[in-house]
Amino acid sequence: MNDAKPGTCPECGIGCPSQKSLKRHRVKQHGVAFPYPVFKKRKKPVSVNDDHDDETRPDWNGTCSQCGESPIVPLTGLCGPCTWGEAETIGGNW
Repeated sequence: MNDAKPGTCPECGIGCPSQKSLKRHRVKQHGVAFPYPVFKKRKKPVSVNDDHDDETRPDWNGTCSQCGESPIVPLTGLCGPCTWGEAETIGGNW
């Protein structure tokens, strides 16, 4: 069934009204796994701030070993909220 129409299941040939319903059909009926889209996080440039030393300057390239968020405190390897327990420190606001 290589000549199938865009809304036709390549496994069984059933026609589906949309690509979304075709995906749903293939997952439920044939066990086809579709990868979830991976979105790249926007990297903020590392700015030199006199208030931070190398151990506390936000590291935008690293991710928190606890929750996976960025930026991290290089000293701890954790993001601001995981390091200090304060929600206000999210996004390098420390």
